[in-house]
Amino acid sequence: MPPHRLTSETIEDEAGLRALIGEPAPLTCAKVVDYLSPLTRQLIERAPFLCLATSDEQGNCDVTPRGDPTGFVRILDDKTLLIRVNGRATLTTDAALLEPCAVEGKQPKLGILVDIEEAYTHCSKAFIRSQLWDPTRFVDRAELPTNGELLKEIQGEGFDADDHDAKRAERYARRQGFY
Repeated sequence: MPPHRLTSETIEDEAGLRALIGEPAPLTCAKVVDYLSPLTRQLIERAPFLCLATSDEQGNCDVTPRGDPTGFVRILDDKTLLIRVNGRATLTTDAALLEPCAVEGKQPKLGILVDIEEAYTHCSKAFIRSQLWDPTRFVDRAELPTNGELLKEIQGEGFDADDHDAKRAERYARRQGFY
């Protein structure tokens, strides 16, 4: 950790965190199981979106959004998914497993097979607090930078943000590169 981040108020380990906020509530702990219940299966089968977090052997983490029509996460049994939840991942190219995952006639080249270690039903308070689905709270798209503007900031003045955004919009209108 950079030296400027270390202060007497820095929490450096789980013991320090627990001293501040205590142990998880019994109900929170009771939510963690190593299988999918019937209602959890129903939720997953209807989900059109997820965020996939991965880490490498050095502990470097990444979170990537994934979305497709409902059913894109396949439940193989109560302890195995083709993508989602905490567990041990295996990358697969098994055509028999991937064929039912086809969207718009395109079968995925790769699947993430997850052996479930923890299936945790998260509390919905974060969604309620953020008012994520309240249309009156939606940010006007014009107030946010475009993808081209973000790339120009990284690439420099030689990058044509307007051209990038126009070509991207054309590709997306054709759904080019979606699958």
